[in-house]
Amino acid sequence: MAERLRINIGDIIFDLNLPAAHLKTLLQSRYEPFLTDRAAIWQVTLTYDPSLKIENEPWIHHKGARTHFEIAGHTGWIDLDTREAVVSTPSDALAHSAVERVMAFVCMQELPRYHNALLLHGAGIVINGKGYVFFGASGRGKSTVSRLARARGQVLTDENVIIRLTPSGAELASTPFWGFGTPLEDICRIPYQQVPLLGLYSLVHAPDFTLTALPPAAAVMELLTSEKVATERAASATAWLAMADRIIKEVPIYRLGFRPTLELWEFLALGQERMIRSTDDS
Repeated sequence: MAERLRINIGDIIFDLNLPAAHLKTLLQSRYEPFLTDRAAIWQVTLTYDPSLKIENEPWIHHKGARTHFEIAGHTGWIDLDTREAVVSTPSDALAHSAVERVMAFVCMQELPRYHNALLLHGAGIVINGKGYVFFGASGRGKSTVSRLARARGQVLTDENVIIRLTPSGAELASTPFWGFGTPLEDICRIPYQQVPLLGLYSLVHAPDFTLTALPPAAAVMELLTSEKVATERAASATAWLAMADRIIKEVPIYRLGFRPTLELWEFLALGQERMIRSTDDS
């Protein structure tokens, strides 16, 4: 009998069907805070394929509602209509990466369509009860900012966050997706934690601190260039862009030039005050 874990990510409930009991033990420890008894929406089955190689040429193919792929040692398919997926891994060590690749893809597709939310490739930080999201392509500084935040607040994730619009405003929510740049013990694995979102910051390494408010068109472009968004389907792109448009009307988006020092937090607080005063004066 297959082993099973049930995981809640942004109110999308996944059944993970696993090929061995020891894998359930391994993944249960990783995802413990996100386990749930709610009814599953998605069925994700993990299998073994020792012939898979990380160095294999990656490919992805879409036909109708179904996506087939082989990426970074994982292969399988995802069906958006039936809400089923199968993914293979060559080893236990890559099992979490295999299932997370599927779950992240599903979240990218379903959050903007059904949950008033986006999955964003960024670091989620909570300081004094307020949420900050720092985003950008790999190498732009998400892990660096997460390291600088350890002594000042909570690091929800250094890899993928959920931004959700609610009647009370935009909120930052946690996910179980973490990168390799932040030790797991430094990640605050709090499920469903939702905090008011103060701003989104597109990271740029710079010799000194700068903070530039982005107009709507530039803000969307910044999000697009950093996001692992699935734009292969017209419906996917339309849903993502519509959600992004709603978010930038609720949350200020900045381009943040920074250097890796703890002065970042004082600069942000002062920079935002200047932005607010400038808006009020106009």
